[in-house]
Amino acid sequence: MVTNTLMLLLLGRIVLSWFRGSFYRYPFLFNVYRFCRTLTEFLVAPLRRILPPQRAGAGFLDLAPLILWVLLVLAQGAIKSLFF
Repeated sequence: MVTNTLMLLLLGRIVLSWFRGSFYRYPFLFNVYRFCRTLTEFLVAPLRRILPPQRAGAGFLDLAPLILWVLLVLAQGAIKSLFF
């Protein structure tokens, strides 16, 4: 349950980060992004210290949320196999 919620919030954070340029036209998207980011930052920040954002062309590629997604999937599978 907790891992599903975190994965949903993380998915929202990842997808909405692709549209940050549209936030000035759609303030609701900014509020949703800020909500998702606030609730997932405590897990993403330690990973970002280990693997900082990488330069990719004119921008940066932050792999920490994607790695966290994989870790949550693995944790969810381990929890299911142990208790169910």
